[in-house]
Amino acid sequence: MLSCRQLFPAAAIAAAVLVAVPLIGSATSTAIINVPGDQPTIQAAINVAVNGDEVVVAPGTYFETINFLGKAITVRSTDPLDPAVVAATIIDGGGSGSVVRCSTSEGPSTVLSGFVVTGGSASNGGGMFNSSSSPTVTTCTFSGNIATKFGGGMFNSGSPTMTNCTFSGNTANFGGGMYNNGGSLTFIDCVFDTNQAGSHGGAMVNGGGSTVSLTNCCFADNSASGDGGAMRNNQTTLVATGCDFTGNSALGLGGVMYNAGLTATLDNCTFNG
Repeated sequence: MLSCRQLFPAAAIAAAVLVAVPLIGSATSTAIINVPGDQPTIQAAINVAVNGDEVVVAPGTYFETINFLGKAITVRSTDPLDPAVVAATIIDGGGSGSVVRCSTSEGPSTVLSGFVVTGGSASNGGGMFNSSSSPTVTTCTFSGNIATKFGGGMFNSGSPTMTNCTFSGNTANFGGGMYNNGGSLTFIDCVFDTNQAGSHGGAMVNGGGSTVSLTNCCFADNSASGDGGAMRNNQTTLVATGCDFTGNSALGLGGVMYNAGLTATLDNCTFNG
């Protein structure tokens, strides 16, 4: 079976064009804080940063959890456009909670870019917990995170923009990859693969009046013990354009999707296997 990146070989290139300007330009930055050069940990750098600063993290594994503390700052790897650098720059929560946290009204100027986020374990949002915030997340991989309740890779009740991100091998009771409870979410060139839900929504659960926009996204080999192998939608507005759903499965209803109270527009999407 073809992988998501094989199905969409142009996705990574398109995403690179989209993210190059905001990540590299420093016209609005007041300082660059290097980790571990200037501060020993990512959180220590965030603590001293002020709005407009960039926290630039060298390759390595950082065993910590981080909280943006409401700051309009960029936290990024040294080169978010280089897959090798991204794969080598890891934030590992070590099973001690959500790895990344935005819960202080962060907006689009709060940016996370170019990391592998793993080792998260929490009730909600093992990889990332986003509450009533709207951060920008680009070229990040959320992998191997666990939530005992909602959103193995991410729990969301805000309006983030996710570009060229991968949710892979995350598990939760509801929403193995992600659980969305309200907000307006944008996904561009994102991949959800091999996520698992003990109940519903292998890759994603959307509810609470969420509005979800998916462009050139791929959902492959996700599974649910209940309903919605790839996705469970309840009281949701969904717009999916150029998306591929391949090899998803559910023991309950909806191998790909289970929909209840859904308003949907699906354009040029493929459903396989």
